[in-house]
Amino acid sequence: MGDCGYCCFCTMWFRMHPWVFPIIIGGIGVLYLIYNTGVIIETKKIQDKGSDHHISGIPFLGGIHLLIAGLISPIKWLALLCVLDYTFWSFLYRNGELQVVRFRS
Repeated sequence: MGDCGYCCFCTMWFRMHPWVFPIIIGGIGVLYLIYNTGVIIETKKIQDKGSDHHISGIPFLGGIHLLIAGLISPIKWLALLCVLDYTFWSFLYRNGELQVVRFRS
């Protein structure tokens, strides 16, 4: 008997359907990406009107969900979809320039 008491049904079901959890987690990640993109667009519209108001999104959350979904899926290269998250690139590029980390010795 498995931990759930149903003769390892849960383990067998997951082996038979390896895409269920990656699709659920990846779907949540895509929803966060859509939300963050909408927040970025709305903030830009508000700031173009002269307001200093800022709407905050949730940085990296969509990318992290896509990374986890890709890593637990049967096709591992899908984890590279995490770079679709805008906040990943916004932390690399600020004021139109690539931010280079320099270590002092």
